[in-house]
Amino acid sequence: MNQGEDPKSHWQQVIGELEIARERGQSKYALERLCAIRSKAAEQGNLEAVGLATAHIVVCYKHLYQNTGSDTYLLTMENELKQALALSVSDPLKAVFWMRRSDIEYERGSFKQAEFCCRQAHLLINKNSHAEAE
Repeated sequence: MNQGEDPKSHWQQVIGELEIARERGQSKYALERLCAIRSKAAEQGNLEAVGLATAHIVVCYKHLYQNTGSDTYLLTMENELKQALALSVSDPLKAVFWMRRSDIEYERGSFKQAEFCCRQAHLLINKNSHAEAE
C-alpha cells in the first residue's frame, strides 16, 4: 500500500483482483491469497477488510464445492460463516454472509432454512438498493 492511500480502497482493489482470478478458475490461488490478506487485515485490526476477505474466501470454497461435489467444502463454508457472522462489521457485509449461508442450506436441500437466511439478509440491506435487487 502506498503512503497516503486509503486502506479500505487498497484492500478492495487487491480483493477485486483475486475475485477475477477466482472467476477465471483459479479458486485455490485466490483462496490462498485471500487467507493471507485476511490475516494481515486482522493484524491491523481492520474488521471490514477481514469480513470482505472472508466473504470472498467463502465464495472460493463454494466454487471448489461446485467443481468437486465434496461436502467438506460446505462444512468449511459453514465454519467460516459462523465466525464471520460474529464479526463486528457493517450490515451489508453481514447480509452477504447470510446469503452465502442460504447457498449452503440450499445445497443441503434445507429450503426453509435457506429462505430464513435470505430473510435475515434482506433485513440488513438498504431498501430500494442494488443490494436488495440482488
